[in-house]
Amino acid sequence: MADIASTFAEVYKAASTLNREDRQTLERMLSDQLKSEVRRSFFPGDKVKFKSRTGAMIEGIVIRVNQKTVKVSSKMDKYGQVVTFPMTWIVAPQLVQAA
Repeated sequence: MADIASTFAEVYKAASTLNREDRQTLERMLSDQLKSEVRRSFFPGDKVKFKSRTGAMIEGIVIRVNQKTVKVSSKMDKYGQVVTFPMTWIVAPQLVQAA
């Protein structure tokens, strides 16, 4: 664990010497890598859950994984109530968790 902390300290020190444009470029690269890793962790058919804008926990099944979104089918509305017909949710991959 100490090695990771010292590595983070070195990275932070190196990043603090960058100019604004280079820091923004680094931030975009790290963000893209994180999104890519999150996308690769979900596949069609996986059971997942996420919080709706109302705060309700929605559970469903991944239908499709796109470049910037995960499409989830669920029988729950935005309040977490069960409905008779499936709803399709388009969610940022960072918000989706395995159920």
